[in-house]
Amino acid sequence: MPYRFDFFVSYRRSYDRNGRRQETAVGAWVKQVFYPELCAIWNEQRPDAQVFLDEESIPKGSNWPVYLMEAIRDSRCLLPIWSPPYFGSRWCSAEWESMQLRERHCQIDRGQWCGLVVPVVFHDGESFPSAARFTQNLSFHTLSHLRAGDGLVELRKRLRDDLLPSLVAAVEVAPKWQGDFPLATIADEDIDPPMPFRGMTGGRP
Repeated sequence: MPYRFDFFVSYRRSYDRNGRRQETAVGAWVKQVFYPELCAIWNEQRPDAQVFLDEESIPKGSNWPVYLMEAIRDSRCLLPIWSPPYFGSRWCSAEWESMQLRERHCQIDRGQWCGLVVPVVFHDGESFPSAARFTQNLSFHTLSHLRAGDGLVELRKRLRDDLLPSLVAAVEVAPKWQGDFPLATIADEDIDPPMPFRGMTGGRP
């Protein structure tokens, strides 16, 4: 089975007490500005490529926890959008950990070569955990105020000149797809919003 996605866009989502999704500043920026502009530029390089974004890629009516972790397994690399709340989410942490597990599983040395995680900083990188602070990233915090319809010349330049080469390198270093890529375990008590799902580790649940 080949990869389905070139990369998986990982960002913090938010829910109210009733499990309804709430829009966040990072979510609005990712979905309305960053993702469409990045896809337009990426498709110039790889016209048939698919990029995973939860609201665009998960079919309605599907079991989203299962689909989400299968999408991680079927993505060549991870594009996390880092902000302080990202690291408080068990799902975001599991997405990041899953790709780190793959790097170790496939013996990809990030000290020598490009890794499978290409982080973008939305804001406030000084408060990140040490593992994130010591990971080379691309800061877009000066562009995080942009909204759809704003002048996006500078954003497009940063995407094309800085992010695109890093993503190309990560996609090229991705190992051959394996059905047993290790995945971080998510227990049902860690799911936000809670739902009857027992978690998984490795392969199809």
